[in-house]
Amino acid sequence: MAADSKPTAEDILALYELKKSDGDESRLRDLASQIRLLTRMEHVVDVPDEYKQISKVIKLPHLRDTWQRTASAMLSKQPVVHVDPRNAEDDARRAANVAEKWDTQVMEQMARSLGEDALMESAKELIRDGESVLKVVHKPDAWANFPKRGSSDASDYNKKAERYLKGAPLPFAWRTVDRLSMLFGDGEYGDDWALEYGEYPKPYLKKRYGLAVATNGALTPWDTLGGSPKPEGLLSTSASRAVKVEYVDSDWHCVIVDGSMVKGYPKRNPYTPHLNYFR
Repeated sequence: MAADSKPTAEDILALYELKKSDGDESRLRDLASQIRLLTRMEHVVDVPDEYKQISKVIKLPHLRDTWQRTASAMLSKQPVVHVDPRNAEDDARRAANVAEKWDTQVMEQMARSLGEDALMESAKELIRDGESVLKVVHKPDAWANFPKRGSSDASDYNKKAERYLKGAPLPFAWRTVDRLSMLFGDGEYGDDWALEYGEYPKPYLKKRYGLAVATNGALTPWDTLGGSPKPEGLLSTSASRAVKVEYVDSDWHCVIVDGSMVKGYPKRNPYTPHLNYFR
């Protein structure tokens, strides 16, 4: 997409359909779907008719066990974060050391907030699907209640800020994204754009993007139902289904729900010129 032209919902949905059937992408999706059947042991064993009456089908979990053992072996040791110093000076090396410790702590806290080991899940998806995807976001609303500087003196304000920081949530988050939900624009120097397709129960998206207001403005279990997206055709829900397509390139960030651009979008990509998806 050109920087001076805003993407439209029609452009992005057409891009989704076009890229999904691209040769390399189509092969990856076909292979990933087959391997998933094997790891879930849901594949059909082709037994000739003349043997069905006298033989017994036994499925061995060899592939599933190998998959999980390989992922565990890859992460048997804690990953080490490394930051290259800008130069050979002592100050630069100390700064790089601080950055490594900070990144390590942030990764651990993001994992605790998520309730799962994102790196392990990413490794499992890499082995199973051929690619894995991590999505990293900044949540500025997490610090919406940070103390504001008023008429109080600096000492009093610093105490309030320190108390808040001790229990404040981390304003960064990450999660793995199902590779079958993702499409990427293959650029000469990396991905030009990323597109995430997700199927949700409709009440969740209505509340999330202000498309509907709950009774008396209160959240209900129905409003928050189903925050985990599923790839196309894989959602099982008793609620009506809604589709969210999220698109990001170096200039724009777009959210489309049920074929229409959500109010307030397109927005400028807050991570310009980077994408917040990593595969």
